[in-house]
Amino acid sequence: MNPNDSLRRAVVALPVTMTALFLMLATGACKNSPPVDDDGSAAQSTVERDGSGSADQVDDALSDAPTEAPASGLDPSAGNVDVVAVVNGDPIPMADFQQQAFDTQRYHVDQGGIDPNTEDGQQQLLVLRRGVLRDMIDQQLMEQAAVEMNITVSDDELEADMKGLIAEVGGQAAFARKLAEAQTSKDTWMEVERASLIGRKVLDAITADLPKTAEFVHARQIYCRQQADCESALGRLDQGEDFAAVAKEMSEDISTKEQGGDLDWITRGSLLSTELEAVVFTLQSGQRSGVAASDLGFHIVEVLERDPARAMSDEQLMPLREKKLTEWLTERRSASDIEIMVDDLKDLAANKPGSND
Repeated sequence: MNPNDSLRRAVVALPVTMTALFLMLATGACKNSPPVDDDGSAAQSTVERDGSGSADQVDDALSDAPTEAPASGLDPSAGNVDVVAVVNGDPIPMADFQQQAFDTQRYHVDQGGIDPNTEDGQQQLLVLRRGVLRDMIDQQLMEQAAVEMNITVSDDELEADMKGLIAEVGGQAAFARKLAEAQTSKDTWMEVERASLIGRKVLDAITADLPKTAEFVHARQIYCRQQADCESALGRLDQGEDFAAVAKEMSEDISTKEQGGDLDWITRGSLLSTELEAVVFTLQSGQRSGVAASDLGFHIVEVLERDPARAMSDEQLMPLREKKLTEWLTERRSASDIEIMVDDLKDLAANKPGSND
């Protein structure tokens, strides 16, 4: 299983720490093993890197770290209120939030090098706390939407999903080891899986109207940071040199240069630059641009083929689904009655600048 696929599978309707646990199970990581970052690289454990402390010392540092409010998330037993937030009348228990926040912060102190005894470390822990509550609110919104849509998960569906997960990690014995390493139980994980299945069904419903086909262009490019370099490459092309050969030598796009600058089949919205996209989609098959400027730098683009109604793969649909989900959650939050009881997290109750930090 690709770690990024695992993360995408888990991220819908799951709090931060549950997402991390799913990733740990799927990739074979344990508490003191490096997790996989978004770029696929392994993050080095603070404990393993410098030998500065044990896991117990990490827990002590978190527990002893200064906090501005009892409901800071640093201590799962802290706080003197029963709920951390109420979403459309449904409470999020303070105990659940505190445990989620504590586990998430401890994990990142252990694996990510956050020092909870510094001001910067405290700010990073606050960001993690905010992320936990934000995702718990989103989970609540997804579950409420599931009720409205009459979406449920049967025991048979859950059992089939768990069997698939167990097979992916190497069988029952391997799964039991992963649960122990992640410090959770099978029953807890089944609850997580049920929430994940519901979230995926809600996502399917939200994105059901997305087009299954789109206009695609098969293109290749030479990318340069400096205009003069692209001008030089264009001169070589004008003299009849092969595009792929020039791209391999001169393009600075490390993701495509070894493929002769091949961007593969792309559709609108799949490129990082809207300016580059505008150039690509104005060209016909066999046409090549001059040196085109974008917010990324400079490009020479050649269109190889066009298809006005090409079927979209799951991978190509993913960014569209993620965008639709983000828009749906933004609208849902705006239309919802969300009350938060912790002062340093209260701006998460509305779509304010920084509320997704």
